[in-house]
Amino acid sequence: VALSDAKSKGKDAAVKTNLKSAQKKAEMYYYENYNYTGICSPNPFIPQSIVTLVLAAGQASGVGNITSVGTSAPATWNTAKCIQSTSAWATEVPLTGSTVAVPRMLCADSTGAFKETSGLLANPNPYICP
Repeated sequence: VALSDAKSKGKDAAVKTNLKSAQKKAEMYYYENYNYTGICSPNPFIPQSIVTLVLAAGQASGVGNITSVGTSAPATWNTAKCIQSTSAWATEVPLTGSTVAVPRMLCADSTGAFKETSGLLANPNPYICP
């Protein structure tokens, strides 16, 4: 049990490190350009894209896929997500132990939020961590 707990904590720490880096990168881009255009682009050659960091966070948690969408967020407990508009962005990645019944997500957004939540990014405002 102790080894299992240590592995889970290690996975969650990797998720947190990658998402915190993504958040910093997104905000540095905003301060230089006054918008978030391209932040969630799946194209790794777009310099402002944080998708590689979100994908790394997802892979650390055991998620092999990422959903990168424009203005809406599919409510799924087992997918890493990155969504953006020109004026806002948000991302969430499942942590260990996340289930359909009780999602356990790490969420970061353009308001500065960086937190664990049991909610999912959803409309009407998918750019704010629940």
